Amino acid sequence: MSGSDKMDDMALKHLLEFLEKKDFKKKFLKKLNDNIDIPIINEKTEKKVLDKVYDVMVDALESIV
Repeated sequence: MSGSDKMDDMALKHLLEFLEKKDFKKKFLKKLNDNIDIPIINEKTEKKVLDKVYDVMVDALESIV
């Protein structure tokens, strides 16, 4: 593994640590939900969808580390 690859892995691990912080997730998802409006579903359902997408994204990133 080259030095560049090690740096990339370290950066990804730090990003994952940041994404897993509940305070960040809460603020991030609130901002997304405030700015995304899907007319056929209510805000509560939008929040659930965004929360699940966020969790899947973090899981996918964890699987490639």
